[in-house]
Amino acid sequence: MTPSERAPGLRLGEGVVLPDDLELGANVTIHAGAELGPACSVQDGAVVGEPGGTGVRIGEGAAVCARARLGAGTVIGSGAVVGDQAVVGAGAAVGPEALVGRGTRVGAGAAVGDRARLQTNVVVEDGTTVAEDAFVGPGACVGRDAVLRRACRVGAAARLEADVEVGEEAFVGAGAHVDGDVAPRAVVVGRPARRIRDVPDEDLIERWR
Repeated sequence: MTPSERAPGLRLGEGVVLPDDLELGANVTIHAGAELGPACSVQDGAVVGEPGGTGVRIGEGAAVCARARLGAGTVIGSGAVVGDQAVVGAGAAVGPEALVGRGTRVGAGAAVGDRARLQTNVVVEDGTTVAEDAFVGPGACVGRDAVLRRACRVGAAARLEADVEVGEEAFVGAGAHVDGDVAPRAVVVGRPARRIRDVPDEDLIERWR
């Protein structure tokens, strides 16, 4: 079966090899240089890579959902999910088992760690690092070159300015405005955010995995 028979409207770059067990939707664009792992899926209207850009790598079992876009040189880890209409910018990396939610935008050169969770309509600006097991709630915005350390949690609609660091296991409340660093295990709320207590031992990630 030819690629076009497998998926109506497929636009396939030169030299791209499609795995036999690839799940492929309609009207997909896969630019030259892309490497797709076994058992991954690229759903309706998704765009993988850019014309003339560095190839994209998609790991085993990963899913690129409907109308998502992956910039040149992006790396999507095994089992990761890039949700409907999400955008992952050029040179960004999404780790194994991570989630980039529907309508979320990950900026160029950003890194999303293993098992991190970015919910719907999140914005992660260029160069930001979201470490493993971190959680970012719906509608939150994280500025350029910020760092979210392991297992921290950021509530819905929170705003984090550029260059801030949120420490390991810290908690940023919904709607908070963070314009300075947040210490590990600190709980901050409000606009501007202020520390109100520490995350108790029973709420650490090791207790609820």
